Amino acid sequence: KAQFEQAESMLNNARIGVELAGEQLKQAEATLQNAEETYNNFTVTSPLSGLVATVNIENGELAGPQATALTVVELATVKVKVNLSENAVVSIKKGAEVPVTINSLNKTLTGTVASVAPKADPATRAFPVEIHLNNKDGDLKAGMVAVLDLQTGLSQGTVTVPVDALLERDGQYWVYVLEDGKAKEVTVKKGITDGQLVEITEGLQEGQDVIVSGNHLVTDGQRVKVVDSQGGASN
Repeated sequence: KAQFEQAESMLNNARIGVELAGEQLKQAEATLQNAEETYNNFTVTSPLSGLVATVNIENGELAGPQATALTVVELATVKVKVNLSENAVVSIKKGAEVPVTINSLNKTLTGTVASVAPKADPATRAFPVEIHLNNKDGDLKAGMVAVLDLQTGLSQGTVTVPVDALLERDGQYWVYVLEDGKAKEVTVKKGITDGQLVEITEGLQEGQDVIVSGNHLVTDGQRVKVVDSQGGASN
């Protein structure tokens, strides 16, 4: 009987030991979780990929919750912000292509109008406009000065076609014109656009029939059937 009681006592002690070990394991897991959360709080992940422009906090310094540690810039597409007068803003629309000159690079690029403010700034009476420039080569830097060469309308006497008629590949532009019932590929040079029409400075003559709808489905020399005629190139 004494041996049985001793064995029973050892079993109870073992059970208590297992329970204590389980509690210690839970405490250790909670401590680990807290440590991981603390570590993650010390790690700041940028919401975008880009380049570090400024570092405002050095290693070992105390940082407040509202402090800016780093400034990251994403320069694949650069934003140009300008303010236009009411006389100038009426000649520009979202989606229009405009020439933007970067004097420090001695380069003129084609930008796309991303937004036009619906109302003027009360303080300046000017309309904020944002233009996007492709910066795949990385030549443009944040803070560079840009000059917008804005024309107040399409040039007089220049051939224009709907923007949907213009096709582009690797920086080369072309349209399909209708000749003798067949599509003919014609290489062209484009000028400015107001978002609906685009100037053709070389390659087309007034009155040529240009294929617009379905132009991306035809090939040079393919016989086509006119379904809806909207007129030819015009000036």
